[in-house]
Amino acid sequence: MPTPVSRSLPVEQLEVQRWPDPPEDATSMVKNVHEVLRDTAAAQAAAGWYDDDLLHSVVTRDAGAWSDFPALARELKEIVAGLKELSRYVKTEVEAFLAMPLLDEG
Repeated sequence: MPTPVSRSLPVEQLEVQRWPDPPEDATSMVKNVHEVLRDTAAAQAAAGWYDDDLLHSVVTRDAGAWSDFPALARELKEIVAGLKELSRYVKTEVEAFLAMPLLDEG
């Protein structure tokens, strides 16, 4: 029988490891992601949000949604490409996002 998990604990306590600080030259998006995952993941879980919800919402946008923000799309692709051990619930969508050509990539 699986051990129940407390949704009130921060992700770092649940994973029993401290996430490293983002690199000093990290973009504001990367810094914000680190802050959100550290500080609000427990609150989101308590409210019914799960780790994959935000990622799924972002990577399943239509390619045309990125046409006004090609630099942001490129940055997001770089970040998403670095994710390891994706859950089975979002892995296929992430792979499709990474394979999607951006409008300014040709």
